[in-house]
Amino acid sequence: MDHLRLTIRNLLAVGNAVVLIVASAVLPVDYVCGHTSDGFLPLQFQGYHAPFGTDESETYTEVCAAGGYAYLGSLTSGVAIVDMSDPAALTTAAVFGAASGHAFGDIQVVDEVGYFSSDAGGTYLVDLAIPDSPVLLSQISLAENGFASVTNALVYQDRLFQVSEESSEIAVFDVSNPLAPAFVVRIQTRDSVGVYDLSVQDDRLYVAGLGGAAGEGAAYIYDITNLSSGNVSLLGQVATGPNTASVAANLNHSQLVVSHRNAGGTLAVWDVSDLSAAVEIESIDASDLDVNAWSAGEIVVLDSVAYVAWHQAGVQVIDLNLLEQSGTIFRVGAFGTSTASPLEGFVGNTSVFPLDHGQVLLSDTRWGIYLVDATNVVTSNASPAVLLGDVNQDDAVNFLDIGPFIEMLLVGGFLEEADVSQDDVVSFLDISPFIGVLSESNLAGSQ
Repeated sequence: MDHLRLTIRNLLAVGNAVVLIVASAVLPVDYVCGHTSDGFLPLQFQGYHAPFGTDESETYTEVCAAGGYAYLGSLTSGVAIVDMSDPAALTTAAVFGAASGHAFGDIQVVDEVGYFSSDAGGTYLVDLAIPDSPVLLSQISLAENGFASVTNALVYQDRLFQVSEESSEIAVFDVSNPLAPAFVVRIQTRDSVGVYDLSVQDDRLYVAGLGGAAGEGAAYIYDITNLSSGNVSLLGQVATGPNTASVAANLNHSQLVVSHRNAGGTLAVWDVSDLSAAVEIESIDASDLDVNAWSAGEIVVLDSVAYVAWHQAGVQVIDLNLLEQSGTIFRVGAFGTSTASPLEGFVGNTSVFPLDHGQVLLSDTRWGIYLVDATNVVTSNASPAVLLGDVNQDDAVNFLDIGPFIEMLLVGGFLEEADVSQDDVVSFLDISPFIGVLSESNLAGSQ
């Protein structure tokens, strides 16, 4: 009979003491592990599933989710479609592409269509209107001017972007009709090695180049506002370091989070508010987080939080708000998925997909899908509370805020600190509550 044996050692202290949580589990087919250290909190375990077993005969790849289902790629068994209706009992609803003989390394699902990219058959477009009955709609490969071996892909506003680490180009297709995708353009980055991954924020495309112009690695930033007509423009190119493998920007495009795919691969954050003069804010490796891992990997930014799949070290959660304030990469949470040695290379947590902060999916190359909840670390850290009345933003409410407050009333504009009545507008209705918080602050300061 299947059974679970958990051994948990918790050493919890207050203040500057270390928080250490180690969990291990033994199952005939399932395994779960969560760990963290140095005062950072663990994400909360919700569910787990290994659709094709855990005997090392299968390697799991990317995970994504939509409409109550998770989609998990693999190298030999196809794409598992997993019912998430009960997080504590994830179950396989269907499998796509098991007979194709292809390795499915990149998984995207948008508007009930799956974009399953492989190592030899290009990208499969799959009807997922009924998730447990997937139907192939079309395929984009060499014959369609795409790539047969697709390393990563992205779908944005009815456009599919394919990249291959063996090519410096990005193949773009119109997939508004998934039955008949149409070639749009090939974007030439001229990367000296090849393009590994890409992400999008608003109408900016961020591309990870392994080599850059001459081996230094690069992030390429494109304006794709006019992509429907096949026009893209390069906004900037940042030399981010050799083997740049994943890039993701924050909401206002001022920060770019970058990982490097190599032994000891680092995580770096760049100030890209001025693309002509980008500056690295800080770079860290596994030793800075006190973990043993081969390399940082896939990055996904949600709100002000960066989720980093760090292979043997599981997922690492970085608060970008605190980074902006302090200039230091600040980890607020972690969840381990693997017991593999760092010497095994790119194994362990290979993909992360936050549906929201309460539902974060992780894929481990051996162990399959983990579903975790990050709200315990995000809610308290990622969005620092606004100090109402602190209009000059010096972390104090005092007479120095009076002038800026009056100026905002007269000139117009919006600042959360000035919206003391919290009605989402700065107006004369804020005067009375502003005087109130100013008086309370002065009274507290005099005691």
